[in-house]
Amino acid sequence: MRNLTYLFILCGLCLLACSTGQQKQEAQASDSYSGEQSLSSNFDQGMIHLTQCGEGDTTLLFVHGWGIDAEYWAEQEAFFCPDYRVVSMDMMGFGKSGKEREAYSIEAYAADVNTIIEKLALSNVILIGHSMGGDVVLEAALNQPKVIAMVGVDNFKEVGQVVDEQMQAEIDGFMG
Repeated sequence: MRNLTYLFILCGLCLLACSTGQQKQEAQASDSYSGEQSLSSNFDQGMIHLTQCGEGDTTLLFVHGWGIDAEYWAEQEAFFCPDYRVVSMDMMGFGKSGKEREAYSIEAYAADVNTIIEKLALSNVILIGHSMGGDVVLEAALNQPKVIAMVGVDNFKEVGQVVDEQMQAEIDGFMG
């Protein structure tokens, strides 16, 4: 229940950041660490480009949707960097990341997310995924104990879907 509450609070903060991020970005740009780097993916050794800023014991890891890149999260980075460690990645095949991958799948992208978590020694990770990135962060969280919450942005593809008893039991088991 604590994780679910935390998830709703963070979702509200993301919405707030969308509307106020530009002013805060201009005011905070010189106050926080920011940098770009590339990491080698464990999945098939392609290069993953990422940006990071801020410090803190909680990390917000942003994953973009189809056809865009980490620039999508620029205003959220600026808003959250003063209080959190923030990492945004370009998924393989997008932005500045490598394009030599053989397998472009949700599982491969999730493996990349977990590579970032491990190689950067991130802890208390909140995964935030937009559109297809929501599927990626869900898959990544399944086998990643460092993930404490997830936030989906524009992920509701089947809003009216009825959850049967078996699916509800799986959801309850995952949420603890």
